[in-house]
Amino acid sequence: VCWDKGATRSTQLKSELLAQQTWDSTGDWSIDGTTLTTNTSGNVGVSEIQELTQNSLILYIENTEEITANGVTSTSTQFLTAKFTR
Repeated sequence: VCWDKGATRSTQLKSELLAQQTWDSTGDWSIDGTTLTTNTSGNVGVSEIQELTQNSLILYIENTEEITANGVTSTSTQFLTAKFTR
C-alpha cells in the first residue's frame, strides 16, 4: 500500500500495517488520513505518512522550536524524512 498526498486508503489497513512495526519506545498513536500522531511520555509528534507498505514506512516530519533566553527569542525549523524498513 503506497499513496501520494490526497489519496485515500482504509484507516484499518494503515493501522494494521503500523501495528506490525517495531518501535523502541512506548506510547499512543493515531492516524487521520495521512497524518500520524504519536504521544510518547507526553511528547506529541505529528508526521505525514508518505509511504506505508508491508516492509516500509516513510514519514515526513516538520519540527519548529522556539527558544527564549535572556530576552532573545530564537526559532528553528527542521525538515526530516524518516524511513523505517524491516
